[in-house]
Amino acid sequence: MFKIGQILIAKPNIPEYTYRKSVIMICKINEGEVIGIILNKPSIVEVKKAIENFNFSSTIFYGGPIRSNCISSIHSCKEIIGGTPINDEICWAGDALSFSRVCKNTLEANASIRFYAGFTGWEKGDLESELINNYWWQANISVHELFHLDATLLYEYLLKREQIRCELF
Repeated sequence: MFKIGQILIAKPNIPEYTYRKSVIMICKINEGEVIGIILNKPSIVEVKKAIENFNFSSTIFYGGPIRSNCISSIHSCKEIIGGTPINDEICWAGDALSFSRVCKNTLEANASIRFYAGFTGWEKGDLESELINNYWWQANISVHELFHLDATLLYEYLLKREQIRCELF
C-alpha cells in the first residue's frame, strides 16, 4: 500500500491544516508505525543558527509537528555510516555526529542535503485509514526533484507531473 521513499501528496480535503498542500516522504516503517518528513515547507531559520558550533549555510525545513525541536537531514551522501537508508540514493540522518559527517562528505562528494525540524508520524493503521479516506495521493520522487527543485513549488510541480487536477483550492 505504501513504502519507504514514497511520497504522499495532500489532497484538498485533508482535515488537518498542518498538512494542507504538503508533500511528505515516508522515511521509516516499523511494525506498522510510519514516520515521514514534510519536504516542501521551508522555515526562516538557517542550520548554522539552530545548531551550536555548526557552520553550514542551509535553510531548515519544517518536517512536521512531532518533535519539531529536533533536526534531521535527508542527504545523498552514501559514505555516511549511521542513519536510515530511504533507498539506494538517499538516507535520513538525525544526530549531530551524522550532521558533521554528512556536511563534510556532501561538500567533498558534491552530494545534496536538506535539513528538517520535526517529522510526521502515524500509528499502526492510521495512514491506511487516511488513504482509504482519500486524504493522500501517492507518488515517487527522483533525487533531482527532491534536491534541485524549488521546495516551495514542489506541491504544484507534483500535481502537474502526476496530472492531478485540483479545483478545490
